[in-house]
Amino acid sequence: MKIQIKKEEYKKVTLDNFEVNIPENPCYYWHNGIRIAYSVVPVWTSWNKEHYSKDEEIYEFKIIEVDPTFKSIKVSNIRVSDLSETLTGRRNKEYSRLVENILLYPKENTREKEQFFKDYNKVLEDLGLYLS
Repeated sequence: MKIQIKKEEYKKVTLDNFEVNIPENPCYYWHNGIRIAYSVVPVWTSWNKEHYSKDEEIYEFKIIEVDPTFKSIKVSNIRVSDLSETLTGRRNKEYSRLVENILLYPKENTREKEQFFKDYNKVLEDLGLYLS
């Protein structure tokens, strides 16, 4: 007996390329629901001027993730060249929501520097690591 089946094929399609601004100064975010505070600090090159006579540029972001509920602090780095893949969840999936906020909605879920460090210091204090 023979039957008809449908064979599907998936192709990678790039829809649009568009420019986004990446932050040049430290910025702070808060995600409701998961209740995590983030510090995003751009890391600049230090070799372009000296070796290539080019302006220095941001090559990665240092991410400090503070979870006041579970009293944890995590430090990670995300390269600028990986931002697109992080945004789509193919790389650094746990940071895709943060990268989306940074690139597409820079004014949403922002946090003041003082609020971030209040959470940061509270976690250090709870862990017995805070020195005043």
